[in-house]
Amino acid sequence: MSAAGESSLPSPPDAAQAGSKLRWKVVLLVIVPVIIVALAVVVFSAFGDLDRLLSDLSRPAMVPAGGQVLFKGQPLPNAQVMTAPTRGGGLPALGWTDDEGRFTLKTDIRGSYVEGATVGEHGVTVSAYEVTSGAGASAPPLLTPTQYAAVETSPLRITIGRNPNDNQFKFDLQGEPPTRPQRPTKGKGKGSDEEKADADAGER
Repeated sequence: MSAAGESSLPSPPDAAQAGSKLRWKVVLLVIVPVIIVALAVVVFSAFGDLDRLLSDLSRPAMVPAGGQVLFKGQPLPNAQVMTAPTRGGGLPALGWTDDEGRFTLKTDIRGSYVEGATVGEHGVTVSAYEVTSGAGASAPPLLTPTQYAAVETSPLRITIGRNPNDNQFKFDLQGEPPTRPQRPTKGKGKGSDEEKADADAGER
């Protein structure tokens, strides 16, 4: 065979080139999956678990919101303020007024209250109760008008926007709290008139 024919034969694969291909296969088949698993562990440990991660991702947008409650022009302390979204996709929020009637709304997210409220229109209820001692069977007296205690009857509405500066609301409740039942005066119970008449007859 001629020298020209020998030069046309393919040369054997270079050992260095074969080693390089092998290293890339190891990287793709072993090291890359290990890195992906490690990143997944870091992400899941940061967010708790997959369920919580999905919940956080699907949670409606929340922004800071609050305000002040007055009753006949005066700050209303120790009142519960609750909001209920008028459309789907929002979440209820809750706040308590301080001595100046000011409140900050918080939203229950997986059992923990997070400061802020969901964007959108909300109905608002406000109720304050008399502080009573002891565990009585009856509910404590309501100190605010009944209409504000239920979202179906409350006239209060707010629209929470994405700008926190626009989410400060002021409510001035009007009306009278429900009439408290009068307790019978001692000695004026049923039959007291008859007993008094009998006592007068006995003195004669």
